Amino acid sequence: MLCTLFLGVNSSSAQVHFKIYLVGDAGDHKEAGTTLKNVQKELINNPNSAVIFLGDNSYKDILWGIIPMGFKGFDSSRNTIEKVSSQLNLLENYKGYAFFIPGNHDWWNRSNYEKGKRKLAVEENFIEENLKKNPSIANPDNVFLPKHGDYGPEYVELNHQTIRIVFIDTYRIIQPGIKKNKNTDEENRFYERLDSTIKNGYMLHEKVLVVAHHPVQESVGVQIESDHVSLARDVEPVERRACDE
Repeated sequence: MLCTLFLGVNSSSAQVHFKIYLVGDAGDHKEAGTTLKNVQKELINNPNSAVIFLGDNSYKDILWGIIPMGFKGFDSSRNTIEKVSSQLNLLENYKGYAFFIPGNHDWWNRSNYEKGKRKLAVEENFIEENLKKNPSIANPDNVFLPKHGDYGPEYVELNHQTIRIVFIDTYRIIQPGIKKNKNTDEENRFYERLDSTIKNGYMLHEKVLVVAHHPVQESVGVQIESDHVSLARDVEPVERRACDE
């Protein structure tokens, strides 16, 4: 299912309305449907904005689509190139910021970190190389975050440094193979950096938004354990929500 979420953020210092478009699970479509076409219109009409594709940027069909569900992701085949390109094409003539983050399909649902990272790198390189050729977007050299299969957090400051968007790769945290043989110190350092990044944003009076593929907490017990990931107070109510099956 493809879903979009539009958020509006008011900057108290600049008094400028900045829009953030969140697009999730768009990788199962070779052509832009109604929802993505509507997103494209919004992007063109609102250059003071950012669009974030929230992972599962590509699904690889099994048996040429005969089996409707697949666990694999991008592999440079024609099918997966078309699916990623349907998202990249939305950014033609868009003058705002564009970001992609990985989801479990982009890791090919691998439980082995090294194997998953190699698969992820193929998609990351494809997206980066194609968006470097886009003359209109504001950030052609910094579009895929976190980079190189890292946990994150990585962040960008937008709208005259009044908004801080923090990117994390949640699959690194819940990935079964990594979880089983986890370097506890490495995971602890991730949470320390996440807390520090969020605190620093608040100290600078920035609006802070953490983005990831998986929810911060859900009923089955997946939880991103930061004391400070409670950020909705800085974002205005959702403007519009749409989904395509």
